[in-house]
Amino acid sequence: NPAPADMALVPGGKFTMGTDDDGEQAERPAHAVTLKSFWLDKLEVTNGAYLECVNAKVCRPWKDDVAKAMHYGDEKLFRGAKQPVVGVSWEDGKTYCEWRSKRLPTEAEWERAARGEDNRKYPWGNEAPDAKRHGCFQGCQSGATAVDGSFPDGAGPYGHQDMAGSVWEWVADGGEGDQRIMPGGGHAAKPVALRTTKRVLREPKGWENVGFRCARSR
Repeated sequence: NPAPADMALVPGGKFTMGTDDDGEQAERPAHAVTLKSFWLDKLEVTNGAYLECVNAKVCRPWKDDVAKAMHYGDEKLFRGAKQPVVGVSWEDGKTYCEWRSKRLPTEAEWERAARGEDNRKYPWGNEAPDAKRHGCFQGCQSGATAVDGSFPDGAGPYGHQDMAGSVWEWVADGGEGDQRIMPGGGHAAKPVALRTTKRVLREPKGWENVGFRCARSR
């Protein structure tokens, strides 16, 4: 099938998920996973794209006071049309992806897209994170998120951008109790949090540093 214009193919096969080296408990143990090939959005879903779903009366509006509530400054710093949407819950992300005839990626699919077949530490490889080249982290862009695709040098092995920094991303599965698991690293994250294996747990509500991207089975 031809590639969807806004997605890039992640080839199927076996890869190593997780790590035994320098990861935290949520990243252990390293284990082999085999996946079928799938499509994944090249970029995180933007405010502009999400608004189309809101205007279609399918998606819920984002939570407008998220940035203030989290003490990260004015809401407008997060609401550019080409910035990743934030303030949306896990359910909101699921609804949006389904509206686009897509779905949230699984945790394993997300890591496969970011890590590739060579067990790389970061989406771009093993080079230490560079804030000018690789992504939006540790308070970039005046403490807010960056416009999608601003760091092409930080692209993953299959061409997906912004998989480290800017926002953490909802995935379809994973978590404990009433919390969901999220990879990706946010705009305020330290460099160590940009690892392809890094995970955090959050309640599945709207947060100022959590967004998502969509997948589609091949």
